[in-house]
Amino acid sequence: MSMPRPAAPVVNRRQDGFILVTSLVFLVVLTLLAVSAINSSTLQERMATNQREKSRALDAADSALRHVETLLASTDFRQCNPVMSPTAGTNAAANNGCNASASGLTVIPAGSGASNSTSYYLSDQFWSQAGVSSYQLPADASGSGLNVQYVVEYVREQANDLNPGSAGAVILFRITARAHGRSPASRAVVQSVYQVTT
Repeated sequence: MSMPRPAAPVVNRRQDGFILVTSLVFLVVLTLLAVSAINSSTLQERMATNQREKSRALDAADSALRHVETLLASTDFRQCNPVMSPTAGTNAAANNGCNASASGLTVIPAGSGASNSTSYYLSDQFWSQAGVSSYQLPADASGSGLNVQYVVEYVREQANDLNPGSAGAVILFRITARAHGRSPASRAVVQSVYQVTT
């Protein structure tokens, strides 16, 4: 004789699908976290790129400033540039064997009054005038996309304050250099006043 089998336990059907719903909730949360992380890393990458471009522009503008200061310090500038030697003429570099960059350095009269404000040197009006020169970085044969410009202004001639007994005078030049890269936000302007002793 066979013994009756015990009845199978009754499964509560109301819990069917609970694991599926929980899995979907976790999946949505993980997707939101991943999207947030991607957005955050993209923003950080843009910020780092902008900072790098601003640093490159500042370095390029500073390089142009130092280049012009080197030209102003050269004997070729003193002997052959029409600002320092009006009798030198326009062909001074060819006639005297002078460096063409120093003898041909464009110098314009300095502005006065309101035109000496910071906003004036940052404006496009200043950089669209005659006398603006371009500068190419020495190692920029590949074309980094940096646009570097500079302006040299004649400020004034005055007595040599550092050496009052000397017969010579000093001439002050204001050098302003601007560089900007591919991004409009990556713009840098630097300025110095350079003294040349006559």
